[in-house]
Amino acid sequence: MLGKLVLAALSLGFAGTASADTEFFVQARAGIAHLDHFRIDDEEPIGQILVGARWGAFGVEAGYLKTQEFTDSFVSRNIANLVLDYSNEIDGWFVGLNGRCALGDGPWHVTGRAGALNWSMDDEVVPSRGPRPPSVDADDTGLYAGAGIGRDFGEHFAVGLALDYFRLDHRGDSFIDASMRALSLTVEHRF
Repeated sequence: MLGKLVLAALSLGFAGTASADTEFFVQARAGIAHLDHFRIDDEEPIGQILVGARWGAFGVEAGYLKTQEFTDSFVSRNIANLVLDYSNEIDGWFVGLNGRCALGDGPWHVTGRAGALNWSMDDEVVPSRGPRPPSVDADDTGLYAGAGIGRDFGEHFAVGLALDYFRLDHRGDSFIDASMRALSLTVEHRF
């Protein structure tokens, strides 16, 4: 449902002609993501690239994210002395709304974002002994939200720090109940 609302908002936003106060932007984010999934607790690099437009303080965005491979090892609860090595990689496309508000008359600003994420997860568990189970590839639509603070350097360039949250749930062939947080450095060019 949220995905349909976000797409409707994007359609309305881009349906109007670009006016003099329309601001287009390209943004890159690089940072560290923390994944909470099953009994896995790992941090790996994440990258995001997004494009968007703003009309005043509010706008729309669309982009792509990808993580490095999360890995961890743990001992099975069911079989004695069985160690399981886990690896997981996440990527996805997102679309959402964003906001940007100046802090007074200076160069500092705060940002916010929220929307829908169409994610894909390649999940693999390798036991220390016995047969190797097949890897699980899951994809679904989840939600994301984030906030940040930044500083403008001139009229077209900004650098900032952002904290994002991604909800990754899947109730299909495999059950996935996961979340990911990312702390990223952001670089934005406006035109």
